[in-house]
Amino acid sequence: MTYGVIDAIKGSFYLFLIGIITFYSGVLVWKERDAKISEIEDSTPIQTFQLFFSKVVAMVASVAAVLISTILIGVVVQTIFGYHRYQLDVYIKSLLFVSLPNFAGLIVIALFFHYTLNNRYIAYFAFVAFIIIDQFLWGVLRIDTNMVKFGHTPTIIYSDMNGFGPFVKSVTWYTIYWFLFSILAGYVVFSFYVRGKETGLRYRLKGAKYLLERNKSGIWIFSLLFIFCFSFVYYNTKVLNKYDSEKDQEDKQVEYEKLYKKYDHLVQPRFYRYDYAIDLMPYERSMKAVIHAVARNTSVQPITELHFTRPQIPDSIKIIIPGSKLKLNDTRLGYCIYTLAKPLLPNDTILIEFRVSRITRGFENEVTFTQLTQNGTFFNNTDITPSLGYQKEYEITDRNKRIKRKLPPRIRMPKLNEHDLATRANNYLTDDADWVEVNTTISTAPDQIAIAPGSLLKSWEADGKKYFNYKLDQKSLDFYSFISARYEMTRKNWNGINLEVYSIREHAYNVPDMMKSLEKSLEYYTHNFGKYYHKQCRIIEFPRYASFAQAFPGTMPYSEGIGFIVDLRKVTVEDVDLVFYVVAHEMGHQYWAHQVCGAEMQGSEMMSEGFAQYSALMVMEKEYGRGRMKKFLKYEMDGYLRGRSNEFEAERPLYKSEHQGYIHYQKASVVMYYLKEMIGENKVNEALRSLIDSFAYKQPPYPTSLSAIRAFRKVTPDSLQYLVDDLFENITLFSNRMMKADYKKYGNEYEVTLKTSSEKFRADSLGREKNIPIADYIDIGIFGKPVNNINLGKPILLQRIRLTRKENTFTFRIKEKPYQAGIDPYNYLIDRNTEANLKTFQDE
Repeated sequence: MTYGVIDAIKGSFYLFLIGIITFYSGVLVWKERDAKISEIEDSTPIQTFQLFFSKVVAMVASVAAVLISTILIGVVVQTIFGYHRYQLDVYIKSLLFVSLPNFAGLIVIALFFHYTLNNRYIAYFAFVAFIIIDQFLWGVLRIDTNMVKFGHTPTIIYSDMNGFGPFVKSVTWYTIYWFLFSILAGYVVFSFYVRGKETGLRYRLKGAKYLLERNKSGIWIFSLLFIFCFSFVYYNTKVLNKYDSEKDQEDKQVEYEKLYKKYDHLVQPRFYRYDYAIDLMPYERSMKAVIHAVARNTSVQPITELHFTRPQIPDSIKIIIPGSKLKLNDTRLGYCIYTLAKPLLPNDTILIEFRVSRITRGFENEVTFTQLTQNGTFFNNTDITPSLGYQKEYEITDRNKRIKRKLPPRIRMPKLNEHDLATRANNYLTDDADWVEVNTTISTAPDQIAIAPGSLLKSWEADGKKYFNYKLDQKSLDFYSFISARYEMTRKNWNGINLEVYSIREHAYNVPDMMKSLEKSLEYYTHNFGKYYHKQCRIIEFPRYASFAQAFPGTMPYSEGIGFIVDLRKVTVEDVDLVFYVVAHEMGHQYWAHQVCGAEMQGSEMMSEGFAQYSALMVMEKEYGRGRMKKFLKYEMDGYLRGRSNEFEAERPLYKSEHQGYIHYQKASVVMYYLKEMIGENKVNEALRSLIDSFAYKQPPYPTSLSAIRAFRKVTPDSLQYLVDDLFENITLFSNRMMKADYKKYGNEYEVTLKTSSEKFRADSLGREKNIPIADYIDIGIFGKPVNNINLGKPILLQRIRLTRKENTFTFRIKEKPYQAGIDPYNYLIDRNTEANLKTFQDE
């Protein structure tokens, strides 16, 4: 893809270009004096402006030439790799229209130092110091505006879906702003141009005054233009669009916690039904919504006040509760309290209306809320809907910042405790709702398709807009999204379920793979885990402003940056099909999280992310065979080992993981696959199915990871119960090594002798390890030569042997010539050095 090449160019060449500007600006300024012809040039009738302007043009042209050459190199590289959608306009806009003016400004600054200081080496140092200080000073001072960072423009991200989209206006005006500033700086530089033998500062100041006076008309014109541009940029970025600096945002978080933490456990009703009327104006990047929410008092005590935390995204939120009185309205921190006319009694319901709007005015210092954009709007319900009660997610989570701000220590997740029913009353995704009904009427531009949770009941056009009405087929968690873009849809029906992929035409090449993964996932999950309760499975492309895929009820938004642009044309039998895997993982969430969701306490993500990982692995294994699992498992194991080395607080066992992705993603993959290998796929699926039968779509209390541990223990033979301890309840590591591998040929057979070393360790939360006795079943394998020397060859012998000693020697008789031997060759165990697991035989 073109933007990937452009990103590579920026990362590789821009520092090089700064070096060119630094060095050659000095060369141009001093070349006449170095060649001893400066006096001859000074005596000519050529105007000083012409001499100065020629140097500026020469430097700008040189930088432009380098950028043009990178475009040509990029096109050549794309051609070599078989990509022919060059998008030359994107190259030109990104590199020549956006980047070149910034480099031109740096050229002026470099010349400024050379002419004002009139010392080549001090000027070199001053220019480099200026660049470094400009990069870091404003961050230290907590100043975020691009109006003071020289040459800075807002961050710009090109998307195939949305082009330069929401960034065009702000980048254009900031480019004009800095261009005008550079012209004024150029007048100053020109006034100090060294010409003649008098180079003293006093004489040059006098000459500069004369030249500035002589060019005052041009200076006045550009000064007025700059003042106008400054005022316009300031008005847009500081008046129309107020923004918080990093310090301002931290201050708000601190105040929010200090003022309202006391309401953390206040009893509030819980939402159970929403009716959305959303009016999108995507090309204006604006939206309005009227949300009717119904909440029920599920507690045993009357509720007299409703507390709300407003989301930060909307610029206008009005809450309407009939008969209530506004007691507190903290617009700065987004917290408000309403006193009810009469208490809300247990099991009583209340209707709450939210009127929400987000209107884009002018342009911002940095584009915010890219989720609302011209082509590829994608936002969550939590982005626009106020939440009931105090929200812990608004607190500062960084441990060091909390110490600096004198805040109390913050736990990552509540402790795992099945008897803590108050905590188990909330799932780990939401704390103001359980399973909700959702009905949505959403309008958008006439050339776009809008998507909301549930089945499409009807669509129509009116008043120059397109309308869609959706309704959830099954009560779901209060976590879903709304999307709109110019899509092409691919659809297939599988057993009454619509499989749909929404994408742009240019990104259709992976759609068949996605459709296949949807179908294979449904086949496996419905057979092993139970019913799929929605009438559709939707994959929906969104712009690469974020790089993730996410699962909502029946819908799975998927970033163009990780799935739709992946080139799978040359995937080998040893490669991991990333697109197929991610779709299978997100489909796994339709069961793990969207049917069974853990309580808001340690270990819940093991049941959502960990079990979704296992589900995806099994779909992959059925489709591609066990041979492909080794590479993926090693990748996951390496990710886990890297993650634990970067842990700053405490590594938890899998069943107590707390927002630790390297545990509930990477480690869970290896653990679950190994458990499957040891007790069998049917047994693991039986345990998982029992969790769904017990907890799917059930009201609180929500399950905990201990529910899963009991399910696994129930299906695990007594002789293998140690696995549950090692894999889930402790941090267990191995060091397996193939120390020696020899063979001798006897007639048509080969006698193979293997010497192995195996150690087992247990680590605590701080990473301290101790050696424990080994008594584990570990695979020993002998393999033939692999095809093309990739991965393992065909297994000649594979045995699972219970090892009880560190050093072991094995002798086997086989009928094929061996090439490699390994201990735990498929990386089922968590081993810190898997490279030592294999050894290649030496020929006799």
